Amino acid sequence: MTLRTTAAATLTTGAALLALSACGGTPSAADLTKDAKSSSTSAKSTSVDIVGSVNGTRTTFSAYGATNGSNQKQIQTQGKASSEGLVIGKQAYLKANTDFWQQIGANATDAKKLNGKWWKGAANDPASNPALDVKQMLAEFFDSEDGKKLASKDAKVTETKTAGKDTYTVSASDAKDAVKLVVTRDDKPQVVKIENYSSKLTNTKANYTFSKWNAVETYKAPSGAKPITSVLGGQSGSGASGSTGK
Repeated sequence: MTLRTTAAATLTTGAALLALSACGGTPSAADLTKDAKSSSTSAKSTSVDIVGSVNGTRTTFSAYGATNGSNQKQIQTQGKASSEGLVIGKQAYLKANTDFWQQIGANATDAKKLNGKWWKGAANDPASNPALDVKQMLAEFFDSEDGKKLASKDAKVTETKTAGKDTYTVSASDAKDAVKLVVTRDDKPQVVKIENYSSKLTNTKANYTFSKWNAVETYKAPSGAKPITSVLGGQSGSGASGSTGK
């Protein structure tokens, strides 16, 4: 699994959903996936929590901010290793614990120096802009084979409750580990969850939970961040970018 930092509904359909809701009907899987893709990929910001398992170890990666990755906060944990990253424009900043630094190849001495402080990625490092393009990630999901199955006439739509909110769950299989799409139950459905999906970002099945559509704050660069090359020299690599290979 690689958790790396690289990573408007139409009026007519909206009206149709309102009409169906009024008469107690359930929209089709095709309409739900179409509208969810449109509304979610057109959003300016969101938060997404990605949870999967790597060799039996629970791994999480969260990204908050602009859907195009231009302004983003990232949190990652795997076992005892944890990191916090910021992407501001084309510049990345990273703060992590010693377990994280050693996990990506830093020696014990350097890991202690890097621990708990903000570091600025090398500007000439191609990996120094590790933004997660959520818009692209969602577009890839809806255009994938899994996404197409969820939009097919054989897919099922059920009314569900998710975190206390009314939602629709779309599934194309009754299998326990089948891919499922959960969207808000309103005239402009947005993605709430994608379950059991293996994306280019994770390379293994993971669950994606979305919230705060168009409501995430703008982040600023941390003060006092020093160039990571001052500790790692020319071996900045993924340490400078905040990305990790799992």
